[in-house]
Amino acid sequence: MDIQNVITVTFAASRVNQELAKEGVPLPFGNRFWASNWPTGKSPLPGLIIHLIPSVIVIIAPPPSVAYPFILDVEGYPQQIINFFIVGGLFYLRWTKPHINRPFKG
Repeated sequence: MDIQNVITVTFAASRVNQELAKEGVPLPFGNRFWASNWPTGKSPLPGLIIHLIPSVIVIIAPPPSVAYPFILDVEGYPQQIINFFIVGGLFYLRWTKPHINRPFKG
């Protein structure tokens, strides 16, 4: 995995976080802040802040010689966990509420 992929995954994950906030998933400091495109109006800076905090911990915690390879190795796990819960929620809705209107069908 290279650095361009890390940047792409981070930006995509921030959009997912932004959409989760728009849908009402409870987040600290209220959903209005996390769902916004503040301050640029084009990019989800609050969603990127959600990734900044654990990223700083991951960068500072290991020794410098292994920090960069470690980040490349683990950068996808948090988003995979969020995606797992999203898919699980979709299956749950499909089984518990089979007759609700869905905007698209796969």
